Amino acid sequence: PAAATPDSERIFSSSGVFFFSAGDSVSLERGEDANAVTLLGGVVIQHEGPERVVEMVAERGVVFLDPGPLESSLSGATVSEVRGIYLEGGVRVSDGSYTLRSPRVYYDTRADRAVLIDAVFRTYDERLRMPLYMRAEVVRQEAANRFSAERATYANSAFAEPHLSIGTTRMTIEDRPEADGAGGPRRIVEAKGVSLRAGGVPFFWWPWYKGD
Repeated sequence: PAAATPDSERIFSSSGVFFFSAGDSVSLERGEDANAVTLLGGVVIQHEGPERVVEMVAERGVVFLDPGPLESSLSGATVSEVRGIYLEGGVRVSDGSYTLRSPRVYYDTRADRAVLIDAVFRTYDERLRMPLYMRAEVVRQEAANRFSAERATYANSAFAEPHLSIGTTRMTIEDRPEADGAGGPRRIVEAKGVSLRAGGVPFFWWPWYKGD
């Protein structure tokens, strides 16, 4: 459960603040169950916490808030006020260590979880000194350092169909600190239904893999 997740591993720190803006319009619709802030055109939402800053950019978005009078202005809200965030249209999310791109994203801020459709996850592996890309029909962010994906491909190329890639039916990526605290985090991958692919053609299979 989200309550058991250390604050340093949460996507959005419980003590953090959201700031949001839009190029075209920002409007508020009040309701009995929730208030909704609609943002149109050049949407930027930024979460600032003690551990990290998460920036979200999109064409359109809705921020769902607790019902009743707003404790803060339309330009921002505390994490405790925000129930969820929906973004669509060229969505890009980054905290500096990873970047996510997707046409549609929903963040359940109470559960501290996210779902991204037709997503691309990008990070940089300091040990290998190369970028790593994961593409999937569905990507779920389960913590600041943990992502899972269904029907995913993993490669070091930004091309939609790289020359060589690893395909999986399900994959989980998690960054874990070294036991001695030295160096950067280890990136642990756990995958099921693994296949090596040349272009889009699989040529070798094995059922399960776990390692860095």
